[in-house]
Amino acid sequence: MGEIAWMIRSILNGDFVQATYCAPCATLCFLGTVKTYYRIKCCDVIEAVFTKSSLFNFMASSLLLCLSGFNIMAYEDLAMLSNFLSFLFICLLQIYLMCDYGDKVSRASMDLSAAVYNSQWYNIDAKAAKNLLIILTRAQKPCKLTACKFAEINLGAFTRILSSSWSYFALLKSMYSRNSTLESTGKQ
Repeated sequence: MGEIAWMIRSILNGDFVQATYCAPCATLCFLGTVKTYYRIKCCDVIEAVFTKSSLFNFMASSLLLCLSGFNIMAYEDLAMLSNFLSFLFICLLQIYLMCDYGDKVSRASMDLSAAVYNSQWYNIDAKAAKNLLIILTRAQKPCKLTACKFAEINLGAFTRILSSSWSYFALLKSMYSRNSTLESTGKQ
């Protein structure tokens, strides 16, 4: 993430453009840009390695959040309540951090194409401009992490997980209150 931000800052500040006037510096600067470009391609490797576990994590998170919330509501024992509260907090934090990282990767990838486009690419030599064109072409397809291509991992997915967890919780709570009302009246 830091490398992408560095590259965007250097392109926007014109560091790449200024370095291209000196042939050895331009080569070094372009090699740094290419290294950063290949770091962006690591997103594909991360996607391949973690996609199945991310899908399982997304599916399990809704259920765990729902059940933890239900246990917090149902238990009256303070010791158990604190355990479930801490578990709920850790579940929320874990899924938030994963979604936040995915969102940062997507945003940085989209910012890269804007930075190349907004740089002073028209003031550099033709060879360097062609190299920027390669980076710009690749950056048109933003990097994104997914859960087995089922859902993108971003902050929008985090809100969908919270929404579905709340729906499951509301259903479970209404069933629990209905059962407890029937038991208290003696009907079943």
